[in-house]
Amino acid sequence: MVKKKEEGQWVNGKAHGVFEDWYPVGGKKAEQVFEDGELISAVVWKPDGQKCMISHVLDGEGVLVEYDGSGKEIDRNLIVSGKKLASK
Repeated sequence: MVKKKEEGQWVNGKAHGVFEDWYPVGGKKAEQVFEDGELISAVVWKPDGQKCMISHVLDGEGVLVEYDGSGKEIDRNLIVSGKKLASK
């Protein structure tokens, strides 16, 4: 059985709509909403299923954290006007 890794829609080469990501073990990793290539909102979960309390993107502004399969933080991005500005 093949497990999903990512699902979303691209329109004219830009992410548009809801994108969902999963960890290799099957738990949901993130749900992000894009509009014309810009990140509008995002929710992130840790591999153990707990919602990440650091990640918070709303109206194209916030912080987005990524974890590896063991729960170690591997990336942190500042989101401004729907774009990733910085990585830790």
